[in-house]
Amino acid sequence: MGVVLIIAGCVVLVTMTAGLFDYLGKRTAAGGDKALAGRVAVLERRLAELEQGATERDDTVRKLEGELSFMTNLLESRNRQ
Repeated sequence: MGVVLIIAGCVVLVTMTAGLFDYLGKRTAAGGDKALAGRVAVLERRLAELEQGATERDDTVRKLEGELSFMTNLLESRNRQ
């Protein structure tokens, strides 16, 4: 009889523990949605800024490559004369 009571008590304890963790997980997830949405918005803004910076750098590199090409052609033409 004592063994049955111990087994039943353990089953009840495991069930209550699982229910408690499920409840705590759902409660944390419900509050975490707002924080997660805020984090996503911040990361999207930072990503847009990085993309804009990369585009600006690409434009600057293209401009410098054009100037370098012009200067190289100018120096070559001077050396030929």
